[in-house]
Amino acid sequence: MNERSFIYLGMIAMVKREDRKKQLTGQRQKQILEAALHIFSKYGFDRATIPDIARQAGIAVGTIYNYYDGKRDLLVAITNKYVIEPFAGIVKRGNAEGDTAFIAAIMENRLNFGLDNISKFLPIFNEVQKDEELRRNYNENVLRPIMNMMESFVTSRMKSGAFREIDPHILTRAIGGMVIGFMILYRIEGDKSPIHNMDRQKMAGEMTGIVFRGIQKEP
Repeated sequence: MNERSFIYLGMIAMVKREDRKKQLTGQRQKQILEAALHIFSKYGFDRATIPDIARQAGIAVGTIYNYYDGKRDLLVAITNKYVIEPFAGIVKRGNAEGDTAFIAAIMENRLNFGLDNISKFLPIFNEVQKDEELRRNYNENVLRPIMNMMESFVTSRMKSGAFREIDPHILTRAIGGMVIGFMILYRIEGDKSPIHNMDRQKMAGEMTGIVFRGIQKEP
C-alpha cells in the first residue's frame, strides 16, 4: 500500500469515527431530553432535579453535564427540539404548494404536536410563567423566533399582493392563539371533547379556511 492510499484510508476511518460520534451524541441527547421532559412534566420544573433526570434516563449525573449546563439549558433544548425545529422545518420548505396548503401544514403540525403532548408541556409552560428568567429565556429562544418566522412569511405575502394589508404582529398572534386555545380547550374537555376522534388533517383544513376567508384579498 502506497502512502497516498494509506492517508486516504485513514481519512475514511476518521470520517466514520466522526459520524459514529455524532450519531451517539444525538442518541444520548435524545435520551436525556426525553427523560427531562418526563421529569419536568411529572414534578414541575422547580422541583425536578438533575439526579431525577439522570435516574429516568438510566445514566450518571455527570453525563448530563457533558451535554447541558443545567435545568434551564435542558428546558431550552427541549423547546428547540420539540417546538422550534419541527416548525422551522415547515417554514423553510416554504409555500411551494400554495399559501393554503402551507398554512394547513403548519396548523396540522402544531395540532399533532399539541394534542399529543399538551399534558407533558402544559406543566412546563406553567412553570415558565412563574419564573422571570425562564419566561425571558422562553420568549427569546422559543416564542420570538417562531413569531419572526411567521411575520416574515405573512409580510412577504402582503407585499406580493396575495394577502390584504393586516398588521403582521396581530395576524401571527391571532393564528398562534387559535392553535394554542384549541389545545387548551381540548385538554380541559378531556375525553368528552367533540374533537377527540376527529381527523386532524380535516381540523387543520377547517381552521385554515377560517384564517383565509379573513386574510385573502377578494378576487
